[in-house]
Amino acid sequence: MYTQCEKCKAIFHVNMREVTIAKGQLRCGECNAIFNATKSLSTTIPESYQELEDKKSDTDIVDVHKKIIQSQQEQEQRVILPSPTKLSVKTSNTKEISIWPIMGVSLLILLLIAQVAYNKRHLILGTPIHNPEKIQMLNHNVFAHPNKPNILLISAQIENTAKKAQPYPVLELSLKDAQSNLVAFRRFLPKEYLTDYSSDQLIPAKLPITLKLQIKDPGNNATRFQFEFL
Repeated sequence: MYTQCEKCKAIFHVNMREVTIAKGQLRCGECNAIFNATKSLSTTIPESYQELEDKKSDTDIVDVHKKIIQSQQEQEQRVILPSPTKLSVKTSNTKEISIWPIMGVSLLILLLIAQVAYNKRHLILGTPIHNPEKIQMLNHNVFAHPNKPNILLISAQIENTAKKAQPYPVLELSLKDAQSNLVAFRRFLPKEYLTDYSSDQLIPAKLPITLKLQIKDPGNNATRFQFEFL
């Protein structure tokens, strides 16, 4: 079988096995171009060489034919058969999945876990829960200090109605007039209304606790006292 380079017109002797393996694509040994061998594939020598043989004598034809065969054999050895190209197969999903919704859901879950852990921190850390809504004022009395002028004494009893002991609250005292206008306001820490108070001390459950306060006399305008626990 014969074939011819499309660029430089060089002729090569090939066989079908070579052409099949190379998928028809051969590299020219003369100009190094890659050409489709199947386009000029023939069982006879192409016309350009055939015309040359017709113009020469029989002896010349034999010599030319030998030279052609020799040249083709040399060129055959230089033909580089291209190796099959490995095709990279890119697998793609018909529906792309974005990671942002997944990250958003994960963040919400983490925030929920953090919130639950914060609300249950007293159980996790073993610390008592602070619940001032469970503390009630049982009674209170206000009277003038017997030894200090313009000072009022407040004696009161509070009770922790929760099932467990909890930290002592901050006591907020508001003094108001007859029209419920605020006359005086102050907040007291546990160390200010308890005797011998320590920072780790808790108010027990279901047990009345007595507290005492001293405040400056706000005058006759203050007719009502209001207590809040914080």
